[in-house]
Amino acid sequence: MESKQVVARKKAIITVDGLAFKDLNGDGQLNPYEDWRLPIEDRAKDLLNRMNTREKAGMFILTDKPMGISVEDGEPTSHDGIISEVEKDHEHPMSRTV
Repeated sequence: MESKQVVARKKAIITVDGLAFKDLNGDGQLNPYEDWRLPIEDRAKDLLNRMNTREKAGMFILTDKPMGISVEDGEPTSHDGIISEVEKDHEHPMSRTV
């Protein structure tokens, strides 16, 4: 099987059978959901089995707004364009009266 180019900014790269994979959970092992050679369905099932209820529920609040390099110039973002938080209260905190 031909190795894919694997690049990671935050996670370690592990090598298995001469192929590169992202070690997404940092355990130093190649887990099924990290193995790009496996069918998507198998990877998704493995990942879901590892997630707790809170993590699964959190998937419902993900936004479909562009992030990172997909953000248009001038569009408000935070964290160097990683995530758009333009509608969050902390960007325009209400003044407190004492």
